[in-house]
Amino acid sequence: MKKILISLALIATVAVSCGREEIPAGKPSEVFTYTFILEDGETRATLDNEGVFWESGDRVGMFLEGYTGYANINAGNQPKTVTLYSRSEIPAGSYAYAYYPYNAGNNDKSAVTVTIPNVQDGGSASAMPMAGIPFAVQEAVPLSGTSAQTNGVIQFFNLGAIIDFRIFSSEESLTSETVQYITFKSEGVPLAGDATINLAALSESLDEEHLALTWGSSFHDQVKVNQTAPVASSQEDATPIYMVLAPGSYISGTIVIATDAATYTFPFSNKSLGRNKLKHYNMDLSDVDREAGVTENIVSLPYSEAFTATKGEFEIDGGTGYEWQFRSTYGATANGYYKDPGASSNTRHDVVTSLISPWIDLRLVDGATLSFEHAANSYFYGGSVPDGKVYIKRYSDTGWTLLEVPFPTKPSSGYSAYLPVEKDLSAYAGELVKIRFEYTSTTTRAGTWEIRNFSCVESVPPTPVVRLGWLELPAYAPSDMSGTSTSSLTDLYLVKHFASMNSRRQRNYSCLYDPEMYASYWVAYPLCTDHMGSGRTESWGYDPEVPESKQTEVFPSSYGYGANHPTENFPDNFYARGHQIPNADRNGVDEMMAQTYYMTNITPQIQDGFNANIWLDLEIAVRDVARACDTVYVVTGAAFRKKGGSETINYMTNTRYDQKELPVPNYYWKALLKVTWSGNEVTAASSIGFWLPHDDLYGDSYDDDKYVVSVSQIEQWTGVNLFANLPASLQSAAEGNTNWNSFRSF
Repeated sequence: MKKILISLALIATVAVSCGREEIPAGKPSEVFTYTFILEDGETRATLDNEGVFWESGDRVGMFLEGYTGYANINAGNQPKTVTLYSRSEIPAGSYAYAYYPYNAGNNDKSAVTVTIPNVQDGGSASAMPMAGIPFAVQEAVPLSGTSAQTNGVIQFFNLGAIIDFRIFSSEESLTSETVQYITFKSEGVPLAGDATINLAALSESLDEEHLALTWGSSFHDQVKVNQTAPVASSQEDATPIYMVLAPGSYISGTIVIATDAATYTFPFSNKSLGRNKLKHYNMDLSDVDREAGVTENIVSLPYSEAFTATKGEFEIDGGTGYEWQFRSTYGATANGYYKDPGASSNTRHDVVTSLISPWIDLRLVDGATLSFEHAANSYFYGGSVPDGKVYIKRYSDTGWTLLEVPFPTKPSSGYSAYLPVEKDLSAYAGELVKIRFEYTSTTTRAGTWEIRNFSCVESVPPTPVVRLGWLELPAYAPSDMSGTSTSSLTDLYLVKHFASMNSRRQRNYSCLYDPEMYASYWVAYPLCTDHMGSGRTESWGYDPEVPESKQTEVFPSSYGYGANHPTENFPDNFYARGHQIPNADRNGVDEMMAQTYYMTNITPQIQDGFNANIWLDLEIAVRDVARACDTVYVVTGAAFRKKGGSETINYMTNTRYDQKELPVPNYYWKALLKVTWSGNEVTAASSIGFWLPHDDLYGDSYDDDKYVVSVSQIEQWTGVNLFANLPASLQSAAEGNTNWNSFRSF
């Protein structure tokens, strides 16, 4: 691994156009922002006792200015390189500016926003902002030529400070405890948050003044690092716990260490933390008073509370202390109708009070299920609305999120039956969460709410079924897709991409990606004239919604020798980087078009006789249909086997980059939908499908009867329920159509 300070060789070269579409003739602005991805398993910034290192998984932001050409920036394999692709000459003197970590909101190199989180995981330097010294291209790089010029290096410098905490105790009795978290608090002085740096002010020589962070109003004066570590018997044996903070001088504050049994508060004064410095803090717990109990408890799964005698590890927030009782039969009972001290009778109270769980640890599970039972009397409802709510909160959240859970039916009198509740929490896997039961009563209405048998257990995430209301989206279940590939179908990624179009955020496309097959089974999107323009600007890169290790790399060039695939009509044929949503379906919106070059949208596709011929013709035909109507809803898919089939799946080796063995789809398909609207209601619909064997089909036409199929037929072959959000009354007739002309004229 390479320590930071890291040097990256900067290489400039020229991109080669492919396909039949022309390069746009218009000139873009002179300043662009790009990202590049460091490769070969050493690209994530992490911490150890000697500083910051690169590991896999992060992105670096970059600005390139001084010329009028498009550029894409990607990193190659060892030695690490940054390659600049231009549609025009890069003049000598062009500058490149880099920073870390990447922030999509950075569009001005003179005010780049970087963030130090106020809640961190120990050992990771994703919290460590870094800046690169600007690098000037020393000699012009022309459009033509085969050799790339190595022009210099970019050096990165840490902008933050690091503390290495070593927690131990010279008192043996404390060594049985385990550290849960550490907080560093300075009174009113920025320790974390959003800051800016002016990259344009940097030069090739390091200037400490210009590397300083500039803080606005959004800052924190406290940083918390969550990391468990045993309390050691000596500082030499202690596990390091790293924290990233803003450099500066701190007049006074506290360092709080919480273990699983107690908290220890160390006051400090006149602490100084330098930029790019690693300070060692050796903390002997026996030096300060021990406060028994943990201020913020963390419980692991399975976790349960019956509430039949006590509140357990829950806490009560708000109220007077009289609202909650814990009873053997009824569990946690909330009621705002009680007798005040010194009063002769019960009265109703205007109060809001909550029963709040400890932090429940979901960090090591893929799924979890919350369950409890609850009942209520008739006074618990203001009309039909319950006077109780259930909330959830992540550790990083500033507020609570309402959980939609069913409530017992309001009884006409007396109490309802207990209603069992199960709530999937798989969306919160990987997090610390709290659950909150909030009860409300007033001076005119004070009902009773009973909660018992609370539990949170690890569970298998439910079968994902997509029903977001978008007409193009399929519904799917892995069990229905079984046998259509060699995948276990247990690691699927449902990815949704959005971008700005017509001055508002709109959906671009969705896909179901399988890292075992390095392919998306389907890509779904709407298509209308606003999406389409002209030209092609290539920006090959990883999909940021999927771990890079689960994708293959095909940039800046194609697959290498592993792509050779001679066919009968084309002896020099090869596998191209085939789009499922074509770039030309999105070249009217630059941000949308860039997302079509994500690896999750790319599969190996026979170039001549397929990608450059029949498949391209079909894509053009779909765009022609879209230009003649309001919207066409498109689903494009790659298929390895028909459901129930036993087709051989061939593999190709990505020899140019990562040597990964990539399964080659045996089929490609498209499903198209057009609808008629009446207000917000779909009143009529028509669909059509195309199913093409993945072969050299030179001379064939996509609208041959053997390739035109019904959408229902595609559903049978793939196990996917297409256009699942189309009204059920319209689906059967619409999805049974096999007439291409009737679809076009619909």
